[in-house]
Amino acid sequence: MVDYGQLWFILINSGHLWSTMVNSGSLLSTMVNYGQLWSTMVYSGSLWSTMVYYGRLWSTQIHYGQLWSTMVDYGLLRFTMVNSGQLWSTMVYSGSLWSTLVEYGRFGLLRFTMVNSGQLWSTMFYSGSLWSTLVEYGRLWSTQIHYGQLWSNMVDYGLLRFTMVNSGRIWSTMVYSGSLWSTLVNYGRLWFTQVHYGQLWSTMVDYGLLRFTMVNYGRLWSAQVHYGQLWSTIVDYGLLRFTMVNSGRIWSTMVYSGSLWSTLVEYGRLWSTQVHYGQLWSSMVDYGLLRFTMVKSGRIWSTMVYSGSLWSTLVNYGRLWSTQVHYGQLWSTMVYSDSLWSTLVEYGRLWSTQVHFDQLWSTMADYGQLWFILINSGHLWSTMVNSGSF
Repeated sequence: MVDYGQLWFILINSGHLWSTMVNSGSLLSTMVNYGQLWSTMVYSGSLWSTMVYYGRLWSTQIHYGQLWSTMVDYGLLRFTMVNSGQLWSTMVYSGSLWSTLVEYGRFGLLRFTMVNSGQLWSTMFYSGSLWSTLVEYGRLWSTQIHYGQLWSNMVDYGLLRFTMVNSGRIWSTMVYSGSLWSTLVNYGRLWFTQVHYGQLWSTMVDYGLLRFTMVNYGRLWSAQVHYGQLWSTIVDYGLLRFTMVNSGRIWSTMVYSGSLWSTLVEYGRLWSTQVHYGQLWSSMVDYGLLRFTMVKSGRIWSTMVYSGSLWSTLVNYGRLWSTQVHYGQLWSTMVYSDSLWSTLVEYGRLWSTQVHFDQLWSTMADYGQLWFILINSGHLWSTMVNSGSF
């Protein structure tokens, strides 16, 4: 032992044990050695430091005011911890594995964690209502964020990616794989989905009674709207278009291709169709026993009306008109062109014809064995009656 005022020194040796202590005012230092064990401590005011060594094991600790630092080393295993007031930090290392944790705040308001083991990386961040995680393993990435009502997840594995977001009543997901991606959004009663694969696009919106769907593939478009009893469909392929509407008892369809278009409307017992091709127009209305048809091609007009046992036709070509009526046993035909008109009436055994051309009138009636002929041409009148042998 050596004492020199404020400085004194002590050394003890007993076989395998060595112990030393040095004191100089506010500084105190001690060291102990016993075989493989070494222990050291230094103290000076608010600072003190310790170190312990035993074979492959190392342990150190430092304390200075609010700062605490600890480290343990045992070959491949290492552990470190630092505390400074509200800040905590720890790290663990063992071969290919290491882990860190950082915490700030008396109640852990801020936390950060990271783990690495070979190809595996994991990170977590937490602060109040916000926390975030990230995991990586080779080509696989996974992230998650939570903030209040907001949740966000993403998974990435090379060409495959998946994302999901939830914020209160809103849900959103997305899947991506090469040329394929798909999205889904949900907000209360509202659903929205979209799929894209190469040239194919598909979109759907669903809001309770209202639904909308659209598909696009190259030159092909298809759309559909559904609202309660109302259905509407449209298909478009270049020059070809098809439309269909259904609302309760009403059906309506339309086909369009270049200069051709066709429509069909159905309402209960009522049917209506129309075809247009170049100069050709064709219309038909069907209501049970009543049917009406009209055809127009250039200068030609043709109409037909049918109701039970009655049907009537009308044909017009320029200045030529032709009409025909059929009702039960009654047939009536008339042809008109400029100054010529001709009529024919048939009712059972009765036939009647009449021709008018300029000043010429010709009438003939035939009723079995009785027939009658009248001809008038200017000042000339001629009649003939035949009844059996008379």
